[in-house]
Amino acid sequence: MLTLRANHRRLPRAPIRVPAKVKFGRETQDAHVLQIGEGGLFLDLQDPLVPMTQLAVTFDLPKYGSHSSVVEVRWYIPKGSLRIALDAAGAGCRFLTVTSQTREAIAAYVKQTKQMYSQIQFALALSRPLPHVQGLIKDAKLDNFRDAQSLKQHVDLVLQQLNV
Repeated sequence: MLTLRANHRRLPRAPIRVPAKVKFGRETQDAHVLQIGEGGLFLDLQDPLVPMTQLAVTFDLPKYGSHSSVVEVRWYIPKGSLRIALDAAGAGCRFLTVTSQTREAIAAYVKQTKQMYSQIQFALALSRPLPHVQGLIKDAKLDNFRDAQSLKQHVDLVLQQLNV
């Protein structure tokens, strides 16, 4: 899961991991969207990109279908950077061109993710298992955490990013 630097955004971003096609100039590259919000997204990209580079991005938003937009690279993080918790390289991008349908789908996805993480956080705070929580943890793709403390810290951090 992606953990980014301090959140200075106006709009929240939710964790996600979906394949994407990125086109810049004549070049097309496979990537992954690791975070998304109404204002932009984070792309897992190996090739360094300079700020202000414009990209055409196509991705599938779970439960909301395929979407395309034009984004602008705001910053690039090289592999092994201390600012992210996973071993990835990528670009923080803001949307330049996005349809109202895509923006509404992203807003619904972020809202759904926030509700799911809030329910997980509440259950973890109770320190007792609730029957539906394991399903939520699996749906949020958090079942790779081996101890409750690490899971709690991750959920808290994601909720901070979702509560801009």
